[in-house]
This record gives sequence, C-alpha cells and structure tokens, in this order.
Amino acid sequence: MISASELFTGNYDAAVRLLTERAREGERSFFVTPNVDQLVKLRSDARLVAAYREADFWFLDSAPLQIYYWMRGRNIPRVTGADLFMPLLSELLKANLPIVFILSNQAVSNALKAFCAGYNRFDVELYVAPESFDPYSTAANQIVDSLNQRATKANVFIGLGAPKQETLALRLVTETSAALIVGCVGAAPEFAMGLKKRAPVLMRKLGLEWLFRIWTEPRRLLRRYFWEDLAILPLLLGIVRLNIQKEPKREKDLV
Repeated sequence: MISASELFTGNYDAAVRLLTERAREGERSFFVTPNVDQLVKLRSDARLVAAYREADFWFLDSAPLQIYYWMRGRNIPRVTGADLFMPLLSELLKANLPIVFILSNQAVSNALKAFCAGYNRFDVELYVAPESFDPYSTAANQIVDSLNQRATKANVFIGLGAPKQETLALRLVTETSAALIVGCVGAAPEFAMGLKKRAPVLMRKLGLEWLFRIWTEPRRLLRRYFWEDLAILPLLLGIVRLNIQKEPKREKDLV
C-alpha cells in the first residue's frame, strides 16, 4: 500500500488555496488522485509508478482507501478530482492564469471553451486526444512540443483516464519547463460540464459513488470494479507490498 505520509492531509479549500498560490508564484504542482483502480495498476505499470514518484501531491480519491487508512489510525481526507476541478479552475480563471486542457472528446472541449468564455477568457488552449491516444504517440509529441514553444508557463488539466493521463503528465513535467499545475483529473471535466451524471450528494458522502457509476456505465465499469480491482485485496491484506514514495522535492512543504 502507498504510504499515508505521502498523501495530502488538508481539505478541498486548503488544496485549492495551495495550488493557486503556487501557480501565482510560478511553482510546479503535479498532482495525482490515487484510487483503488490506480493502486491495482501501480503493481504492473512502470510508467504509472514513475509518474507517482515524480508527482508533487497525492490527493486521496477513494472511500475504500480512506477507510483502510482510518482503520490503521490515519485520518486522511478525501480530495476527489471531481470535486477539486471546478473550484481550482474557477480560481485560475479569476486570477487570469494561463490554462491548457487535454481532453478525451470534442463535446467536453466545446463545453469548457464556452464555460471559460463566461470569465472573458478566450485564450485557453484545448487539445482533444484521439480515441486510441498513446502518451508516446505523434499526437502526444505534438502536445509536448506545443507546450515547449509557449512564451509563458501554463496550468494543465488532463482528463484522459489512468494511466494515460499520468504518463502524459510525466512527460510534460520532465520534458518541458512550461507547466505550473499539472492535474490528472479523469472524468472531472465531463462531470463539471454536465456531460456525465454524478452520484447524489448523499451517495458521495457515504462513499458509494462507485456504485452509482457502475449503474450509469455498466459496460465500462462493471468488470473493472468487480473483477480487475479485486487485485487490491492482497495489498489491503499486506500479502503483496507496494512501496512507492515521491521523489525528494525542491518546493516548500504542504501546510
């Protein structure tokens, strides 16, 4: 299991405040949002492991993992990508900080473009990845090259799903110097723009959002949650060890 000491221990407001302040000051903030599915993938995906080690912040995005840490005496707040995305984006828009989106489909791209226009922000950059996107493909190389050519650093939100988004994020922070916030936010943009329905608030508070997502997307998620993610059990029981730690960072510590 990943170490609780590596996880962010503040709430949503603290996360938004911290990330926004760092973006204003020109400091990098590469964040990932560990959940059960990603921990299972970490057992065998070397690129995802490398991304986690390079990340500056790990925001816990899983009710089962939160319970796991609570049972071991660690109270780790959940800071889900779906709930973090909109408050953070709004603060960056109001601060007039440069923003880049890398997204999975044209519909969410169009919706975000219109949303940002409501803040009189017509300068956001949007990239739509092809359906069979590979983080080391020609399309990915073009995104990396485009960011390298920017005159100013940008805050980048990547909504492609794990492990593609984390692998691309790793490329952006290691092959360019143009990134401030680099956020791996999965389906958060689609939830925020109303293109995917989120679970009712009560289900979210009870940690049952995963059940609602199975109900709304059974063909995509039923196998993942009830078969593939069962591989988390050896990790939870301590039968299999997963020792991943962040690389020593240059920035100031979390508050």
